[in-house]
Amino acid sequence: MKRKWALISNGKGNAAIEVVIIVAMLFAFGIAAIFVYSSFTDMLDDVIDDDEISATATAPTEELHAQYPNVFDTGYLIILVALWIGAIVSAFQIDTYPVFLGISVFALIIVLVVPPILGNAFEETFEDETASGLLDEFPMMYFIMTHILEISIFIGASVIISLYAKSRML
Repeated sequence: MKRKWALISNGKGNAAIEVVIIVAMLFAFGIAAIFVYSSFTDMLDDVIDDDEISATATAPTEELHAQYPNVFDTGYLIILVALWIGAIVSAFQIDTYPVFLGISVFALIIVLVVPPILGNAFEETFEDETASGLLDEFPMMYFIMTHILEISIFIGASVIISLYAKSRML
């Protein structure tokens, strides 16, 4: 039973898997952050329209609403950089053999089909009229998701380089 998962769990040449995990996490966080902002906007509009709630009571919520896009847009970039650094650090911790370099590059090429699909899905999700304009509030997130293939190639290449360059450094 353990032998069945040996190829996945041995950690040899895992750059392709790390790229898919990073892209999937970015996709999920981006979609969630934008839909929460949309719901928050709708809820805030209802609260502001309510005559029974004073302007001083809604002021903190309005301030939070104004800061939300900037905080989550910056957080998105921080998550990308943190996951990338984490992938490089974990690559340095894995014992690899040079024979896995070819396998890693081949797997990365195959896996690079996933990022454009998720990037297109992200873009198409916000093209309809109910969600249009939401991406204008999140410029870094929009840039990252529309250039996710290039970013994935860069992340994958840097992980592969760190995975196999450490034997040259030691």
